[in-house]
Amino acid sequence: MKNLLISLLGSVVVFVAIVWASETKSAVEVVRIKEINHESILVENSSGIEKDIEIPKIITKLINRNEKYYISYSKKRWSGWKLKEIEPIKI
Repeated sequence: MKNLLISLLGSVVVFVAIVWASETKSAVEVVRIKEINHESILVENSSGIEKDIEIPKIITKLINRNEKYYISYSKKRWSGWKLKEIEPIKI
């Protein structure tokens, strides 16, 4: 009985870990950067929706406020949005 309970508990822990780690949302948008902070940027998409996206610190010196960029970002369960890719839009 004890072995069955331990096996069941172990299976539940593994299942919860897989579900928790696998929930990922991704998005790609053209945005205008409204604010640049040390570890994040506030962006506004073409619909006027604002999002705070976590970025590497080195990126802050390479981007400019009020300019448009093509960005790709993702979010895992219980964490914030994280930048995956950023490219300036050339007019």
